[in-house]
Amino acid sequence: MACECRTDKRFMLIKTADQCADFPEFHELASLRNWSTVATGGELMVEVGGTSQYVTARDVANFLRTILLEVQFRGLIARWLPATEAGPCCGCSANKKASACQPAYLSLEDFAPLDATPLVKLMQSGGIQTFFQPIFQNDCESPWGYECLMRGVADDGSWLMPKQLLEWAAQERLIFMLDRICRETHIRNAAALLPDDVAILINFLPTAIYEPSFCLKTTIAAAKSVGIEPNRVIFEVVETEKVGDSDHLAKILDEYRKSGFRVALDDVGSGFAGLMLLADLNPDLIKMDRELVQGAANSEMHRIIVRALVQIARESGCLILAEGVETEAELTLMKSFGVDLFQGFLLGRPAPFPVSGRTKESKNLKSQNEQSAKPGYVSYTDSRQLSPHCIVSQPQNASG
Repeated sequence: MACECRTDKRFMLIKTADQCADFPEFHELASLRNWSTVATGGELMVEVGGTSQYVTARDVANFLRTILLEVQFRGLIARWLPATEAGPCCGCSANKKASACQPAYLSLEDFAPLDATPLVKLMQSGGIQTFFQPIFQNDCESPWGYECLMRGVADDGSWLMPKQLLEWAAQERLIFMLDRICRETHIRNAAALLPDDVAILINFLPTAIYEPSFCLKTTIAAAKSVGIEPNRVIFEVVETEKVGDSDHLAKILDEYRKSGFRVALDDVGSGFAGLMLLADLNPDLIKMDRELVQGAANSEMHRIIVRALVQIARESGCLILAEGVETEAELTLMKSFGVDLFQGFLLGRPAPFPVSGRTKESKNLKSQNEQSAKPGYVSYTDSRQLSPHCIVSQPQNASG
């Protein structure tokens, strides 16, 4: 007789396949996540469903895929905890007569496999690539730095925009993994393609980083492995208005800064939350919201806010950047306010190869680059330096 109780709460048991191959990070992380330890076998017990943050076994597995190295993840095995071990869910006769047979362990990879979706294929095959958008100082002659932006490569060779990638990631609950892959891919591609003296801006989603000390290990290691000086890298908080836990964000930024990286806040001036974060976090770089920049041309109130932000940047010792500069009038106005840095289509569109100076015909740059560039030729990173979840394309020859 089957139990007919209506509950979706279950418990996963996870442990290392080789008892001698213990991963201290795994157990330390488990302690932080309040996972229980089963005394009999040393397994970690994770609640799935019910009121847990993990809706499915795949959520647990994807979390661990994001945190652990590939070799560590492949060393984990899992099984469901039968009701007879967890305790009866009710007093029905089915629970009283439940079989005592213990389910066999499976590798965690087989226990909770990734779906065969376009995003999974992209991440596993190196289909996540880097586009570079230049950032200029007042003279607008040569780039001060570049913002690294993600693109995907579709089966037909066309470029997939961030919106599509993020929609797939949200659907498959893979935001955490996509964010990690992008950070590491951008670092390695920047090391291969950018001059040694420019700043490198890399976006990240605060909600994609569970525990900063764990989630950022591979990102920090990637920067060290390619020899990038940490102070060249500026990690940029995106979706500032959606940050619900400023204390958690502060821990993330502290972790970056401990390793010598700098941090930036994006879209400052677009809402109250961004201004509060600016006060709480004291970033190294303020990026003004593009609507504020573009609105300053015709609105005195917008101009007052821009002047105020420039003054805040001056007094706090940080740089300020005008984002979304699309006309000469906007550029001239931002310069007159004392803005330090400028970014926008007027100066250069995102492209798979970094431009070395201001583009005179930037309006045509996007179509030229996106149509002519070969996606497999974008990244010059040796994939052997990456874990299999973070492979980017290896170089092809010029005729390929």
